[in-house]
Amino acid sequence: MPCRVFLADDSEVVRRAIRGRLSAHRDLEIVGETETFAETIRLVPILKPRIIVLDIHLKDFDTVKPLDFCAQAGYLCDIIGISIFSDGETELLAQKLGVRVFIDKINLAEELVPTILELCKDDPLSFQYT
Repeated sequence: MPCRVFLADDSEVVRRAIRGRLSAHRDLEIVGETETFAETIRLVPILKPRIIVLDIHLKDFDTVKPLDFCAQAGYLCDIIGISIFSDGETELLAQKLGVRVFIDKINLAEELVPTILELCKDDPLSFQYT
């Protein structure tokens, strides 16, 4: 069964590039995508991805309380945070959002697929669905 992945990035170019990378792997399935936190929070419980690839700086990031992201989504899964920035402030925000792995967008092409595949090896029964 393929690992279900959800993409959240406000750049269509970035989402297209990620889609291209992931579609080359039959073990990965993109189940949805969006460009806002609000839509991510709304769609994730419905689509039930195993992994969320989340741009830390979505255009509405200031409207979501970072510590409440997972609670607002109502669903537990692994979050891979991505950003063009890799400073301390961005990494702190990633932690507050519950990001398990952070990848700088400069290294995304090399690191994203191996990271997703590694996270998907975890026992899916250890994740709770609400």
